[in-house]
Amino acid sequence: VYEYLGPEVTGTEAAPIGLRQQDYQNPDLWRLLSMTSSPAEVRAYLFETSVAASGALTLSATSNQTVDATVLSGSVAVAGGLLGVGLGGAGSSAVNRIAALVEAAIDGGEAGADILAASVSLTATDTSEITATTEAAALAVGLGALAAGGAVGIAIARNEIANQVATRIADATVETTGDVTLESTESATITAITAAAAAPGPAGGIAISFAGAGANARNVILTRTTATIEDSDVDGDAVSLTATSTGTTIDALV
Repeated sequence: VYEYLGPEVTGTEAAPIGLRQQDYQNPDLWRLLSMTSSPAEVRAYLFETSVAASGALTLSATSNQTVDATVLSGSVAVAGGLLGVGLGGAGSSAVNRIAALVEAAIDGGEAGADILAASVSLTATDTSEITATTEAAALAVGLGALAAGGAVGIAIARNEIANQVATRIADATVETTGDVTLESTESATITAITAAAAAPGPAGGIAISFAGAGANARNVILTRTTATIEDSDVDGDAVSLTATSTGTTIDALV
């Protein structure tokens, strides 16, 4: 199921809107709803819960996600004899998306929370990687007299990492003789190869071959990494909040 995002379009009985002819791979016009569902969740949290611990209180959420995708297609068109015509086309399309909520939290909610411990540590860590290869190849050959061959190769790729990595304390009272530490770390990598090729191969008398190729890729990293304390009273030896995005890279070849 797709949602239309473009300008208003009005169809009539004489000129209806042809849904089969739409370019659903164009992100400016269409959004795949099944790719915008709720993210996968990895959470370690206390909600409206009070804790009294003689030792350390530790909440840790860790996620490691990997997509490794290869999509290949090919075609050959051969035309021979008198007035022979051969047409061939090859197309590859791939959509790869990682979306996750990785969270370690103390949330007092409406009831509030009282936390007493020797130390408090909240850690959220995510490592996400997409490795994608999308390729299409087409060959056209015309043989003999008055033969024509045509080929088109098209490759389209969409790769996206959209994670939320968070540590937070909200609506809580925290007392400790040690340290209060909140640390969020995200590492996201996209490695993508998107290629299309088409080749003509005429042979014989008055043989014509034509070919065309196109490749389109969209690679996006939309991560959000936070460490926050909200509407809370925190008493500790030292309080540290760290949000880090490390090794976030896109390596794309089109």
